Amino acid sequence: SDWVTKASLNPARMDLAVVNDLTGAYLYAIGGWSSVVLYSDVIEKYDPGANTWTPKTVMTTARRGAGAAVGADGKIYVVGGYNGGYLATLEVYNPATDTWTTKTSMSTARAYLCVVAGGDGLIYAIGGYTGAASAVVEAYNPTTNTWATVTSMGKSRYYAAACAASDGYIYVMGGQSVPELYLATVEKYAIGLNTWTNVASF
Repeated sequence: SDWVTKASLNPARMDLAVVNDLTGAYLYAIGGWSSVVLYSDVIEKYDPGANTWTPKTVMTTARRGAGAAVGADGKIYVVGGYNGGYLATLEVYNPATDTWTTKTSMSTARAYLCVVAGGDGLIYAIGGYTGAASAVVEAYNPTTNTWATVTSMGKSRYYAAACAASDGYIYVMGGQSVPELYLATVEKYAIGLNTWTNVASF
């Protein structure tokens, strides 16, 4: 298969978060930074059919290095990040109303974390950078608007990648840490058991 160049973001930026909605019909590009702004509050919606980006209502807190996930309710949960200091803040975007709501903050402020919607309906904030690599994992309950600290990863890491798989586990892979710097290790989290297990490295 070939790569095809599509409509560009406006403005250009890095360290942003990107999610797709529950239907898979639209993409959302959130925050980040560029040569123009160090911390962006911009969110844009991409329509693949029309090949267009549309600016939406900006976030309350401009940030880069945040994590984001789409919950079972179809809302976008944007967690943590950096704006001159590490953030614990959570903002929730409702695509249906184009509005943001500030919710309860995490216990651990951090940037460059992974944020994943678990099969249990919770939003997981995993690892990140607090001034050092972190292994901390917190779970947010949208129904009660509360965070709970769950079992930490075996390895502290930031700039990692994570996803919830069809087997019911959350997988976290790669990233940076010390003393290894760049990681090839992979861990999986069993939601019901609240345990982490190492799996094969890549």
